[in-house]
Amino acid sequence: MTENNHFEIIKTDEVYKGHAFSVDVDELRSKSGLVFERSVVNHPRSVVVLPVDAKGNLVLVRQYRHPAGIYLLEAPAGKLEGNESPIKCAQRELQEEIGYKASNLKLVTEFYVSPGYSTEYMYAYLATGLEPSVLEPDFDEFIEVERYPISEIHELITKGLVKDLKTIMIMMYLEKNVK
Repeated sequence: MTENNHFEIIKTDEVYKGHAFSVDVDELRSKSGLVFERSVVNHPRSVVVLPVDAKGNLVLVRQYRHPAGIYLLEAPAGKLEGNESPIKCAQRELQEEIGYKASNLKLVTEFYVSPGYSTEYMYAYLATGLEPSVLEPDFDEFIEVERYPISEIHELITKGLVKDLKTIMIMMYLEKNVK
């Protein structure tokens, strides 16, 4: 049993285990004695990287996202493997998804993706100083690389061309901080 200040975990049942995440159902007890269940998606830590090329273009990826049922325009992203550091994961994802590495990676922020049901914790980076460097993408990723001027961030978001929240967040950060 695990305890924190307000809730005691009575038991945990793993109900699903896949290659990307697992799902537990926890039975909890509050200090007042109320017993209830919560489902938890256990997901590795992850990164999102917004690459900006020497011409001031965002380098984004368009890929099919099965849960959404559509192709989405996103910043490169992926999960950490094993004991991989977030910065090494960011470099690997850039090389796998857009065929570049970055001479400068700046950590912008880190956050829980959706703490109401998931343990996923994400690190958000800006990448500049892009140099060609290709790693083989994951076998199940079908990615097209697209470039957009930084000046189009507002339009990409307001016209709904970017619908991915992690990408919207890091694009808004860049738009606010570009001088």
